[in-house]
Amino acid sequence: MQNKWALLCVSVLIFTSFTLAQDWTPTEADLTVIKTPIKEGPTITPFLHYLLQKAWEQDDRRAEKIRALKSEQDLMRLQEELRASLLKNIGGLPETKTPLNARVLGTVKQPGYR
Repeated sequence: MQNKWALLCVSVLIFTSFTLAQDWTPTEADLTVIKTPIKEGPTITPFLHYLLQKAWEQDDRRAEKIRALKSEQDLMRLQEELRASLLKNIGGLPETKTPLNARVLGTVKQPGYR
């Protein structure tokens, strides 16, 4: 008997809540998720700002090295330093040359190229 009363009470509660919910219509404020307007256009994040700052610092150092060049020997020395730095960054070049053994596995046919 108690189960029947509990079921009846829950049913009445659910029916009443649906009936009341039909009368309520949300306002524009209820449907607004972001209260402050979003700025139009691109924004710069703190991380991107940091990366840009580092890039400009590197560019300033590069420009200073170029301004410091006074002779052909200075230019050759700078070229050798840059070459050594590049080779260090990529792990060097292979010791021996080997055949490439390239194979074409397929082609994509499009206008203007094969």
